[in-house]
Amino acid sequence: MRKKLVMKKSFILLFVLLQSIVSFGLKPIKEYKMRPDSLGLKYTQDTIRTSDNFQLISWDIQPQVDNENNKTVILFAYQDMGNMSYVLYNAMPFAKAGFHVVLFDYRGFGASQAFPINENQLFYNEYVIDFDAVLKHTKEKYKEDKVGVWSGSMGTIIATLSDKAIDFLIADSYITNLDYVKNTIEKAKGKALIVPVSEKEYEEKILKNAIPKIVFIGKEDKIIDRGIIEKLKNKEVVEYDGGHLQGMWKLTEKTYGDVYVEKVQAFLKEKNI
Repeated sequence: MRKKLVMKKSFILLFVLLQSIVSFGLKPIKEYKMRPDSLGLKYTQDTIRTSDNFQLISWDIQPQVDNENNKTVILFAYQDMGNMSYVLYNAMPFAKAGFHVVLFDYRGFGASQAFPINENQLFYNEYVIDFDAVLKHTKEKYKEDKVGVWSGSMGTIIATLSDKAIDFLIADSYITNLDYVKNTIEKAKGKALIVPVSEKEYEEKILKNAIPKIVFIGKEDKIIDRGIIEKLKNKEVVEYDGGHLQGMWKLTEKTYGDVYVEKVQAFLKEKNI
């Protein structure tokens, strides 16, 4: 029994480390490492069409606690590598706390429709179209519920560039300065990185955004511009001892991500969401 527990913890840690990697450019993976039911999570799979007629695949994970559906949906916008299976361990503690969780794959990732990708691109504007399509689908499906977004690394860029209304934002390893990230990655990679939006346009959007937001930031994260984070409106900042996208792992006490989710719940209660 103890051996199985150690193996399970090691497997979780492997996935945490995989999803916390800064890939220095896009690294889509088609194959799913697992599906929600692999973790005992009840879910349905949806197919969603974007406004430019691309087909996306989404997993709608049900609240996993009987009679504790808190009528709040969290849509996940993940980082620049892998696919939605790589954030399943991050979705699980939210589902177990009574949240609906919606995951999706950007075009070219997972089982979503193929899309030619230059790995030296930081992101594609088309991912915002994908995000908007899934957000619209989710809000139509759960008309009576609050809908917020968990975004990680590249996903924070996508959520920021979207003009669609949400009730709150969980920003994990918030990319706040595109030029800073570009320069940092180019030094490490030794190649030019393509960024499809200007820093001026992005900074205007990020500083204008007044959505209630909780920002998780690692003290050892080297690609985050903390100066801009200090200027964000309507925010709560949670710092932890760790690096990029390691918040769930580091904010764990008894079960994976339990302290992290408790901080989100406290934030939503304070904001009356």
